[in-house]
Parts: sequence; C-alpha cells; structure tokens
Amino acid sequence: MRRLSLTPRFCGVNYRRMIFSYLIVPAVCANLLAESLRNKLIIGWLTATIASIAGLYVSYSHDLPTGASIVGTLGAALLLVGAAARFFRKPAQSSGLSGPQMDTDKHR
Repeated sequence: MRRLSLTPRFCGVNYRRMIFSYLIVPAVCANLLAESLRNKLIIGWLTATIASIAGLYVSYSHDLPTGASIVGTLGAALLLVGAAARFFRKPAQSSGLSGPQMDTDKHR
C-alpha cells in the first residue's frame, strides 16, 4: 500500500498535471453536459480521446512537449464545455427539499 501512495512523488510535476487532467476534466465535462450515467461515460471518453488526439497534433506540429500540449487541450475543452453548458443547459428543476408546499387557496 505504501508504494501506491508514493508513486505520484516520483512523477514530475507535468505528469501529475496530466494525470489530474485525465481524471478530472472529462468527468467535469460529462457532468456539465449529460444527465444519465451512460451519456456521461460516452461524453467523458470522447472528451479525453479528442483532447488527447488534438494535444498530440499540437505537440507534433509545433514541436512542443506532449504532456503540456495534452493538458492545454484538456483545459481548453473544459473552458469550451463550461461556456457551452452555461448558455445551452436547461435550468435545474427544484428538488423539493425545501419542505412541503402548502396550497393557500385550499385553506381559505
């Protein structure tokens, strides 16, 4: 168990950022865009795959470090999805946790 907790220490800072980006960004993008688990999984996988391919392309075409390019494209994807979700997502419905609503007309 000790090896698992020390593994990130041996990775460089850029690898930690890349691991964090691969774990967090697709999940956040999926949660912003989808309601069902199936759709969230599909969107998360597609986000990670498309951002990885785009990051590899940017890295190759501009002779940049691969990890940083992938992290940058994942960050750009998060910004784009966040902006799109803000404008295109339906407003959340009330969960009904505020307590029972009384119909005041009935009691008059």
